[in-house]
Amino acid sequence: MNYYNYPFNPMFQNTQQQQFINGGNYYYVNSKQEAENWIVNPDSTVFLLDRTNKKFYIKTVEKSGLAKPLEVYSYEQTETIDKPSEYATKDDLEDLRKELKELRNESITNGIADQTESEPITADIVPTGENQPGTI
Repeated sequence: MNYYNYPFNPMFQNTQQQQFINGGNYYYVNSKQEAENWIVNPDSTVFLLDRTNKKFYIKTVEKSGLAKPLEVYSYEQTETIDKPSEYATKDDLEDLRKELKELRNESITNGIADQTESEPITADIVPTGENQPGTI
């Protein structure tokens, strides 16, 4: 209950967002005139599909009950373009494996592999006079 003892119903809040999220708020009309005459509740939006033309309409009514201008859109078919695959195929991976194998064999024959497997670097640490054993 709110201040005026009327039951509070949260279902009526944010109805515009809920209508598009639910996805079931569309209707079929036969003309633009029928879409303009379609009755819409305040603070609501409906999606109207035209059966006779390749058009659809969006009709919105504000909280105050004033209707916004009818939005008219037309369906337009676009060309289908084959998008190149972004993933590597088995042939691409096989070619890459062959290239890596060739590079590895080439580096072994040129002696590069022997240089990379060198002994670890060691350094002689020369202590300063402070922490040498036997000094006071």
